[in-house]
This record gives sequence, C-alpha cells and structure tokens, in this order.
Amino acid sequence: MKKVRNTALALLLVSSHLLFSQSIYQALEVGNVNTRVYADGKLFNDFFNSRAQFVIPKNSETSAIYMAGFWVGGKIDLNIPAQPDLLRLSKIFYINSDFTQGPIRLNNRTGADPSYWNKTWKVTKTTINTHIANYNNDNYSTPRELLEWPAHGKDGAADILAPFIDLNGNSIYEPEKGDYPNIKGDEAMYFICNDARRGNHPDAMDIEVHGMVYGFNSPDEQLQNTIFINLKFINRSLFNYRDVYFGMYNDFDLGDPFDDFVGTDTSLNMVFGYNGDPVDGPRQGIPSYGASPPAIGMILLNKKLTNSMYYELNGSGNGEPENTADFYDCMKSKFKDGSHLKYGGNGYFRSNGATQHDANFLFPGDPTYYEANAWTETNTFSLPNSPGDRRIVASSKIDELPLNSSFEIDLAYVFAENSLKNETNTQSVIELKNLSKKIQLLYDSGQINQTIKPSLPVINAQRPIYPNPISEGQSIIIDYDDITSVEVYSILGKLITRKEKNGSSIKIERTELSTGVYIIRLLGSQEFNSEKLVVK
Repeated sequence: MKKVRNTALALLLVSSHLLFSQSIYQALEVGNVNTRVYADGKLFNDFFNSRAQFVIPKNSETSAIYMAGFWVGGKIDLNIPAQPDLLRLSKIFYINSDFTQGPIRLNNRTGADPSYWNKTWKVTKTTINTHIANYNNDNYSTPRELLEWPAHGKDGAADILAPFIDLNGNSIYEPEKGDYPNIKGDEAMYFICNDARRGNHPDAMDIEVHGMVYGFNSPDEQLQNTIFINLKFINRSLFNYRDVYFGMYNDFDLGDPFDDFVGTDTSLNMVFGYNGDPVDGPRQGIPSYGASPPAIGMILLNKKLTNSMYYELNGSGNGEPENTADFYDCMKSKFKDGSHLKYGGNGYFRSNGATQHDANFLFPGDPTYYEANAWTETNTFSLPNSPGDRRIVASSKIDELPLNSSFEIDLAYVFAENSLKNETNTQSVIELKNLSKKIQLLYDSGQINQTIKPSLPVINAQRPIYPNPISEGQSIIIDYDDITSVEVYSILGKLITRKEKNGSSIKIERTELSTGVYIIRLLGSQEFNSEKLVVK
C-alpha cells in the first residue's frame, strides 16, 4: 500500500471515496496478467484496498502498475474574434474520476442512469466460437455474457453502442440469430463511461468513452506479457473542439513503488518504468521482484507521442496538477506554475543540471548505455536522481474534435523480464524495447486488431442488388464486371444455390426461392460482398 503524500491528495481521496466505491469492476486474467477494469474507466488497481492490481506473473502477488487513467482536454471553438476559447477537460486521477458509468443521453446531453450501466462486460473468444458453431442448434442456450452485450442504448442514448457482428445486416443485435460481440484478443473487457455529470463537473466536455481492454492466451512472451486497450472518444456535446490532447496517466510501480525510474522512447512512442537499482525491494508489506528486476512500458500504437511529463508529489510549482488548466498544461509538458519542462536535471528549471532548452519528452535518452548528451535519470548533467515513486503522463495531440465526431486510441502495456538474470536494472529495458518493436509490428500487420470472423460474410452492400425485395414475376440480374459467381444462403447459413456467370451476367429467378429472408453473396477474384435479400 502506498502512503498519501500530502493533505490535498488526502482530501481528494476522502471526497472521492463515494464515487469510486460505487464503480463495479471485473478481474481480467489473460495471458500472464491478472488485473482489474472498472465500469467508469479506472484501470489496474484494487481501489477498495488501496493496492496495485496489475499482477504479473499472474500467479504471483507482485504488481508492475499501481494504476492508470486517461485524460482528454480541448478548447471550445467559439469562432469569435478576440474571444478566448473555453478550456474543457476530463480525467482519471488517482482514485478520482470525472467519468461516470454509461453513455450520454442525446436529447439533453446528460449521463444515462449510472446504476443501470454500472458494469463491465467480459467475453472470451472461446465463448464466441462455440456460439458461432451452435447458435442454430435446438439444444443450445446462448451464454449470458452474449445476451447482455451492450450493443444498443436506451433512454435517449445512441442506438448502436458496443460493436457486434450483424449477420443479417438489420442493425439489431440478435444473438439468437447468430450475432455476437465484435471483440479483440482471446479475452476482452468492455466498458462505457461519460463525463456529462451536470453540476458535479463544470468543465466537462460531454465526451462518451468506449473502452475495450484485451489480451491473448499465447505461449509467445510478446503477447502473454502484454495488455491491449482500445479507447474511443465520442464528442456528444454541442460544440466543436480544437487543440485537443489525449493523455494517459501511468503510475508505474514495479513491485516496491519507492525505488523506480521512468523514461521515454520517442522512436517507439513509448513511456516506460524500470527499477532504479539492480534489486527491487524488499519493503515490508509489498511484494517485490528482487534481483534483476523487470521493466514495464506503455506504447501508443496508432498515434504519435507528442509529449511525456511528470510531476512531484508536493504542492510546489512542479507538484501535482490541481485545476483544469494544470492538467491540460501537463499534457503539453508544462508544470502547474506555467514553466516548461527543461532538458536536464529532473526537468524543472530550478533543478541542478537543467538547461535553458525546452523539452517535450521526459528522460528521452537510453538508460541502457551512456551517451554524454542523452538525458536520463542517471545522466541529469548533475548528480543522478535518487530512485523513487514515479508517475509519467504520455500525451498525443489530436487537434480537432468536431461535433458528433470521434477518435480512437490503441495502447499496449508491455512487460519484460531480465532473461539473463545478470543483476542489472537495465537489461530488462533492452528486452522491453525489443518486445515493444515486435508488438508494434504485429499491430501494424493487423494481427492484433483481428476480430473473430463469422461463418457467413457480414453484410457489406457495396454493389446494390435489384430488385430487393423481389416479388412474383421478377428476376435479379447481376452484371458487375468483377463478379464471377453468386451464392444464396438461408438466414441460418445453409447454402441454397450457387450460380456462375454465364456470358456477361448472372440471373436469379423469383421462382427459384421460397418466400423469406436470405443472404446473397457476390464473389469475385479479389473480394466479395453480401446483402440481405427479401423474397416476397
């Protein structure tokens, strides 16, 4: 358990207790990780017992992260000359969250009933594959986690929420007809939250957040030691936002929380934590990693890292952010007193070793080898920093977020051990960077984002089929140059007929099909598309 460092934080914890204690969580145990995900977006902590809960290896008691939380801020684009734009921001900070459970009601821009949405939804790939194979069997019962998937909103929220595979293309989630959650990984956790807390959060952006935290049960170290997160931020407000920043607050605690260092690798869009000495701990009451400790990193997979920043656990000019402007500035590498992060020292302009040069990234040098001008925790251009309890915020500038638009963030939390057991604190950083490069390559190849494919193609009517519906006396002519054959399936997936192109077209008569709903599949040499066909 970490101690509260100052009075302001202590008051924050007390005042926030009722908020966080009402948020439901589920455990996510996948690969080599055992962690928690909360309904209001908080991550990786046992908030009820004030202890870290990113346990890795999962059968141990040692955790690598105390907690993490997302920030988003921007300015309302008033488009009025000489009128300053209004700053809005919401964040998860320690146990305090500006977000509450559920989506936003579109009719009045208020949050939906959090008591109904106070849940997370956990689904496994195994459950979905079983469902795909058996949903049309009479003796099959659809699992509860598939039936309760939050595909649709209620009470004024958006109609379509959580993603799903829609076999018949009617935009209605019908698991009894073969539809299923569109998840990533072997096991995924989904949550929906919003910041539209009228009266409780005057600086709210009216942002709706959809999150999917997922992982893989893989023998490969690069996957079993990694947790992935997809975050979707939807602007449900009445305004356009500009100068928007996304930030991810990371409290890396590798076992003993009081002997850590942090750093940034701009080439990997990664911030990371590692032990400040060759032995982690021991500290009474806190499980530690011991000799040859590991390292942990967070990668922005689909965005450029534009800033990384820290703050001290005190009330001074480089201390904890306190208001909306402070948090926004933190995402731009500025301290709460307005001063910019400096290259050297501990980054604060008053520290020994700090230069006059502004820096956008905290400790961007490589700690695994010495380079005279590379700024790291041990090469500050003065005395080395003392290991301690570190936090680091990774940010990306999104720029504009127009009304009704959205943006997505893909993250990976990668854990690496010191495989050489050579009693150094930097060998694991070398291995972390190597693993992170492989994770990025897997992501770029599409393998990480790959979802579970249906046994029938999903509706994607790129080439309209006419007439549809088809009635007595009519026929369908398919004369697209790149279509070579047509398949017609029943709604349960049974192949009814297949026709090859004869000359320049394919013809289907109404008399060939009974009254009902079908899936018609158009196939070519390179691609296919499908459409629902109604026969009257």
